[in-house]
Amino acid sequence: MRSSDSQFVRFEVDQDSSMDQLAVMISQDREYRCRDYFGRRSAAKSMHTQSPTSTQLELLDDTPDSICREKMVDWSYRVCDHFHTKREIVAYAFSFLDRFVDRCHCDRKAFKLAAMTALYLSTKIFNQQQMSLGSISELSRGEFATHHIAEMESIILQTLNWKMNPPIVQAFIRVLLPVLVQERSPRSIQNLCDRAIFFAELAVFDYSLITEDRYVLAIACILNAVESMDETLLQQSSPSQLLMNLQSQHCLDPDMEALGHCQGRLWILYGTSAQLKEGDILPLHIRKGLEVEYSGESKGHSAHSPIGVGHY
Repeated sequence: MRSSDSQFVRFEVDQDSSMDQLAVMISQDREYRCRDYFGRRSAAKSMHTQSPTSTQLELLDDTPDSICREKMVDWSYRVCDHFHTKREIVAYAFSFLDRFVDRCHCDRKAFKLAAMTALYLSTKIFNQQQMSLGSISELSRGEFATHHIAEMESIILQTLNWKMNPPIVQAFIRVLLPVLVQERSPRSIQNLCDRAIFFAELAVFDYSLITEDRYVLAIACILNAVESMDETLLQQSSPSQLLMNLQSQHCLDPDMEALGHCQGRLWILYGTSAQLKEGDILPLHIRKGLEVEYSGESKGHSAHSPIGVGHY
């Protein structure tokens, strides 16, 4: 599957060691929590601006929102596909971006620069071959020079206190799957992993999920992946069995309301996408709101540069 940076999942693991690793990741995730920054600022503006002046309205129009964020997620995935970079780099980039914007107010131009810089930073830290400052600058169509990106990189690192190693949903999925799933067919296991990671990629688009625990979101991805597969392919796994296994054998008790919310939002994204086409997941494109469509480009078609970010 093109979608994900799917790695073959090894199921012969020490489950005690996996649970210890999971506990460390859950604890670490609390240090990388992000608040609802758009909602908080919108509420603050409505309280302090009863009858906005024309200048205040201009400032409101220049404030980024969840639609701007979705477009930058889409752009980031296309850039990764163009440069043959791991797609999970986008999850790291938006952990950086969301936590940065939670702490620093940005207008739309600064938001775009921060998003581009976050992608550059994530490839620099987590990808073997990083994107160059020049490449990122060129994609801005002249809006940002390399020194703008370098300056924003320094600002982001200082703002985040150099906390640049978040446990992303894909990492939780790879730890949880061997613990939860009892399948023995390598083909079924890998198919399940690919689909769960595809849901994780979709999750980055949805701003409403940024405040959720990453491990809860990972469980939602796995459950939805199981539900999306042909029952004949999964002989020993069902959503109810996975939850029972999670709670009874591994003493994990996720917030069921939060889990339900995550599953529902992921199904919306999945339902408005082209889903799986001929066994290959093609690059994602946002049309408007939460609507997701495929570009229709064939696998490996990357001769043309991805769209720049000069305009939303």
